[in-house]
Amino acid sequence: MSFASMSDSLSGLLPFYVFVATAAWGLWGIFDKLALERSQPKDVFLATTLFALPQIPLLLFMLYWSQPQWQLTPSLLIYAGLSSLVSSLGMMLYLDSMKRTDTTVILSLTAAYPLVTQIVCFFFLEETFSAGRALGAVFIASGVVVIGLTDNSSPQPITNLPQPGKPEPSSNQESDPSFNHEPDPSSEQKPERLPVLRSALRLFLRPGLGRLFLSAMVVNVCWGLKGVFEKLSVQHGTPLESYFSECLTNLALLLPVLLWFFWSGFKPRLKSKHLWRYTGLSELALAVGGISYLTALSLAPASYVVTITSTYPLLMYFIALFVLNEKFNRIRLFGIVCIVVGGLIV
Repeated sequence: MSFASMSDSLSGLLPFYVFVATAAWGLWGIFDKLALERSQPKDVFLATTLFALPQIPLLLFMLYWSQPQWQLTPSLLIYAGLSSLVSSLGMMLYLDSMKRTDTTVILSLTAAYPLVTQIVCFFFLEETFSAGRALGAVFIASGVVVIGLTDNSSPQPITNLPQPGKPEPSSNQESDPSFNHEPDPSSEQKPERLPVLRSALRLFLRPGLGRLFLSAMVVNVCWGLKGVFEKLSVQHGTPLESYFSECLTNLALLLPVLLWFFWSGFKPRLKSKHLWRYTGLSELALAVGGISYLTALSLAPASYVVTITSTYPLLMYFIALFVLNEKFNRIRLFGIVCIVVGGLIV
């Protein structure tokens, strides 16, 4: 069967592949967080890279069984290699950031990458940049960012932020029975009508926020470019050939990663069963999602597929409520509504 006829036969399954990719990536984020509970980001990244080894013989079997005439062209290897390179850089920063903050925060902040894909596809792939699709991407990006602008440890918006020129009450004043806790009517301020802004202010006051947002922006750029390179790779081969090429590139990146760890003085600790269990589940979800995603890319524009699959934090959030005991609040509900509306618009 030729590549063109194969694409025609799969075109009716486009919604299915998009759904599988989105669902698998939602589980992927949960497994990553569970692996990071007892391991360092570099250990998780190294274990993730090592999982490319058993995938290679499995993918070879699948290629010989489903595509006896398969081949890896130079163009396919170049684009798949670039995709793996930017993906690995984004993954390292993503794991480091996830170790430092809540799962929903970092996954939401890093889910704005479709905007990067939309812009690059418009300028370099000559894809249509319709107003509806752009508006949908903005809704989705806004929704996932709003979800990130909350703190699981305190779901209610902050109302006691220090005011400029006014000293904060000391602990002695609060414990003093004579201290008047009633607010002065003349100085009483009207309640904030925009809880999202208060939650955003809380996020901006967090220590190390600059590094978190800088990492999130770099991850968005890397993963946005990843979608573009993957679209180019499936134009020069089948989705399975493209994924196999990415696995080969990940294996080739293993040596530089090990040299970097050795140079930085980091000693990997890979004996934990907990690490391998959840890293393995993460890679399984990533593989299923990756193949489904690449298949969808071969059937539809990258700006469409990347935008829809970027809603995976929505599924991840509901799973995190039960698995990671994260709390639900109205601000995150607003973010979820934005995501759903954006998906419907697209």
